[in-house]
Amino acid sequence: MAAEVAEAVGLRQAYLVPKAEGARLGPWLAPGVARALGGVGLMPGDVIVVSSGSTVYECAQEDLGHFPGVMVAPAVGGQEEPQPWFQTNETTRILAERLGGVPSYLYAPALPGPALFGSLQDEPSFRRINELWGRAKCALVGVGAAPLMRQVLPSFVPSDAPSLRNAVGDVCSRFYDQDGLPVSYPGSDRVVATSLADLRRVPVSIAVAVGQEKIPSILAGARGGYFNVLVSDVPTAEGLLAAARPR
Repeated sequence: MAAEVAEAVGLRQAYLVPKAEGARLGPWLAPGVARALGGVGLMPGDVIVVSSGSTVYECAQEDLGHFPGVMVAPAVGGQEEPQPWFQTNETTRILAERLGGVPSYLYAPALPGPALFGSLQDEPSFRRINELWGRAKCALVGVGAAPLMRQVLPSFVPSDAPSLRNAVGDVCSRFYDQDGLPVSYPGSDRVVATSLADLRRVPVSIAVAVGQEKIPSILAGARGGYFNVLVSDVPTAEGLLAAARPR
């Protein structure tokens, strides 16, 4: 089934677990993430970028393998929400510790004001993170559902923006429509996050996502080329195969 999903969705590879359920999905999905990371060929000095999101945060706390000397960097700036999975620096710290790697932190809000955004371009620590984004060998990202369907949306995203009605999902707080094309909104040109263009250039970009509500998001994200490996479960895979079938 994993091979069928990869072919149907247009991915390099898919890794499936039987079923992810309950309050915490990380323990169920971690074996698939470990297999995906094991296939990357990570060496000391290689860069992994990691997104925010509850599924990635939970997976980061599990045994995903040991890759001494890899560099782990956040793909999204800081957010005001109290939930720990919105704090990408924290996910970065946990993941680096679990993998035996070296964390690099991003000291900037996800959506700075125009003046701060301008000054960040000359900040050495920010430029270093940008450099890591550009040479990442691997990305570990969550896939967000359509923004207007979510119960919790980052406060920096203007949910009343008309353009977001066309968004079916996001990766690293970069929204896209059903064709995988970027969706902008007021302030999106200042979002501190790895770009969709950078994500397309990452050799192995691993998306971790489950749930029927994520099926349009996964299909469109794969269509846009924002990830090329998927870790999911069998019920989601069945939904993807049904949705990808010609009508």
